[in-house]
Amino acid sequence: MSTIAGRGGQDLDDDGIDWTSVRPVYRRMHTEFRLLTSAFGIEVDKETRQHLGRLITAIDAVDRHLDGMQSADDRSGFGRSMVSYLSGRSDRLEVACGSKELVNRSRSLKSSIIRRGIQAPFCDTVERILECGEAKRRARSQAVMIHAMREEWYLSGRLTVLTLGSHTNPRFEKFFDLCCRTMSSVDLLQDARDDYRAGQMSVRPNVWLYVRLCVNLFAAIPRLLWRFPKPRLLLRYTLNMLMAEGRQSRASSQRMESVGDVSHIATEAD
Repeated sequence: MSTIAGRGGQDLDDDGIDWTSVRPVYRRMHTEFRLLTSAFGIEVDKETRQHLGRLITAIDAVDRHLDGMQSADDRSGFGRSMVSYLSGRSDRLEVACGSKELVNRSRSLKSSIIRRGIQAPFCDTVERILECGEAKRRARSQAVMIHAMREEWYLSGRLTVLTLGSHTNPRFEKFFDLCCRTMSSVDLLQDARDDYRAGQMSVRPNVWLYVRLCVNLFAAIPRLLWRFPKPRLLLRYTLNMLMAEGRQSRASSQRMESVGDVSHIATEAD
């Protein structure tokens, strides 16, 4: 999928989705999604791709906003405002930091879910995702944290299925549900240390956490291969996603180290 320069330096793709400021792994997930659907004989038209693009760019904006909020009360208040706005109970999204990007992407997402006729189930799912995200942050045991994260990824996948509308089938949904739960292990394997240092999880990563995650991951691989009609295509998708996740993880680690270096210098200066 090619990109074009939009107004104000926007990074627009062929479907008119603006990827400016969106983390590369989210764009890769959107681009490579066709590899999954095509294997199940699902053809996604341009309008549906646009709605999916609005969904994933909004998810990225919300995710970044939540990660920047240190207070559980602030996150809870923002979550209630987001659900109220998307459901139509409120005409305004209350954003503490005044993020124009977040407001614009939320407005586009709201328009999409109204046009798809999925407002009620979509908002119910968003509410459950926010609850799982907070449960992951405050979990004191590895088992509870992993369960919350698996549910968070699974429910996020359900938003995609809702957005697909008629462009899906039961075989694809069973595979995609398992795929999303499995991706939670991959995500945590790569980002656990950075997430802990950033205060996005309370459980300190140790060798037993990585063992648990690897067990979950390798246990799922045979089932994924069995459910997917074209294993080679799945391998291609997996490699592409792992490379994108790896690049994002390294970039995140470098930012964390830079922040640590600046803090160290500032402390010495004091």
